[in-house]
Amino acid sequence: MQQYGSRIPDWSQPLMDALQMKGITVSWGRMSDLHWITVQQLMKSHGVPYLVNIATTRWNPRNPIRFGTLLIDIWREYSAPPPGSPWHPDTQSKRDQRHRADADKPPYCGDPDCDEKTRYREVEDGNGIRSLVPCPSCHPSRKENRAA
Repeated sequence: MQQYGSRIPDWSQPLMDALQMKGITVSWGRMSDLHWITVQQLMKSHGVPYLVNIATTRWNPRNPIRFGTLLIDIWREYSAPPPGSPWHPDTQSKRDQRHRADADKPPYCGDPDCDEKTRYREVEDGNGIRSLVPCPSCHPSRKENRAA
């Protein structure tokens, strides 16, 4: 088992940064390897944003929490957010993937036949049969068509 001593592991940096951004600073010097394992499990099951939210709701600037071990005890009082909850780690990663996918889309062409969300157009073939086809101007599968 890796010995952390008073050193903060690199994998915990997103949590430390998020807490610091909210003005929450505690001493992590009393942390044992078991405490760090617990923090890692909580990060995976609860997600960093939820842990930070819990910490901010329990934070009292007049009587601040001084040690990370107490923060761990507080976090353990809360069960992991259920799937589908905005706090659930999987929901957050899916939201991030959606934002990345939207960023990869070419700009919307603005054509009245093109649906802005789906980027599909309804076309009619020679037999009068209608079907949806990707917009040749702005559908993500047509990235090669967008202007440089």
